[in-house]
Amino acid sequence: MRVPTSASEELNRSMNQQVRLMTMDEKMRHAFVIDMADDERRNKMIKTLKHLYDMNSYFAKKFNDPEYNKFVKTIKTKLNNLMEEELHFEKLDDSVREEIRAYLVSSQISLREENNICELKILEENKRGDK
Repeated sequence: MRVPTSASEELNRSMNQQVRLMTMDEKMRHAFVIDMADDERRNKMIKTLKHLYDMNSYFAKKFNDPEYNKFVKTIKTKLNNLMEEELHFEKLDDSVREEIRAYLVSSQISLREENNICELKILEENKRGDK
């Protein structure tokens, strides 16, 4: 049995790292699926809140009550602010998730290329050792 060389030890370490990156990549894929479900939930919530606002606006016009009109306008302002904030943070979250995924993919490619170099070194060492 051969004594492990530094190249074979490096390859072993690097391949273990590759597995860790692949696991993280899979977790990110899960995060994308969860985010898609969350986007659907948010869209339903926005539609429901818009419907609630529309109904209140209708009744505010129908009853012609200044206090109720003021209340409906306050609700509209608060809902718009909340939705803008919600969408702003969603875009930031999506952006960061995309950056992480891209970094994981590029790291996997780099590590794979480094592994190829180690494998070539091991083959060369083994070739020399067989003579």
